[in-house]
Amino acid sequence: MVGGGSPLQVEVILTDSNMVQSLRQQLTQLEEEHDRLRDNFRLVEYRYRCEVLINMQIVDYCKTKGIKLPRRLMQVPEESDK
Repeated sequence: MVGGGSPLQVEVILTDSNMVQSLRQQLTQLEEEHDRLRDNFRLVEYRYRCEVLINMQIVDYCKTKGIKLPRRLMQVPEESDK
């Protein structure tokens, strides 16, 4: 034994090729689902942004025209209302 250390232990595990193929298919499906969810999230985020901008314009318009909005519309909803 060179170097006086303990012997090197090697472990080899063989995996069925069907299992590997199945895992590859699952990975592909998960990647596709991730892409769909990401795209859906971006769409929802865009629509929310548009809604916020429109609401801000409505509030500004009401202020310039002297229209008083109900106070409840200007408050953040309570946690139980969400």
